[in-house]
Amino acid sequence: MKSTFLILSTALLLLFTGSSMSFAQQKSARSADFERGRADAAADLKNGVYKLNVIQGDRRIIGPSCDFPSRDDLYESILKEKYKIDVRTVFIADVGNWDADIDYANGYNMVSMAAIKSRYGTEIFTQATEQAAKEFESKYGEKERKCQQWSEEFRKNIMSLPKKQPIKQFDLRP
Repeated sequence: MKSTFLILSTALLLLFTGSSMSFAQQKSARSADFERGRADAAADLKNGVYKLNVIQGDRRIIGPSCDFPSRDDLYESILKEKYKIDVRTVFIADVGNWDADIDYANGYNMVSMAAIKSRYGTEIFTQATEQAAKEFESKYGEKERKCQQWSEEFRKNIMSLPKKQPIKQFDLRP
């Protein structure tokens, strides 16, 4: 949550202070990216390709690397295997290119999601989310709980280390 706020505030700051384009030019460029996304989605749908774009920022994981898929991974595999819907992750690492990526993805998804809901029903995403949660809990829930215990174990290990004696200061001057 804190990192999301930081990323968004940085993006807004750069958008309004560091840009050489006028607001009208920025709006026009964003509209062009949005329309390009809509056009690409329409072309994909015409070819029978169902796809979603998911925006994702920098995800740094603190702690152990647990050896099982995430709920998101399961959700994406359900969409892919059951409904033949590809999920394309758009990583936002370059704040200067933030608007173009988001606008393109939003334009694409506007067209694509409407077609997907029309084909599979309006509850497709809710159903896929629920199925992924159930599958995750039944297959990986216990592993996840054990993996999350690392912070408590780490704290206990740190507390069990011998206490350091105060450092004596020596005068090293000749």
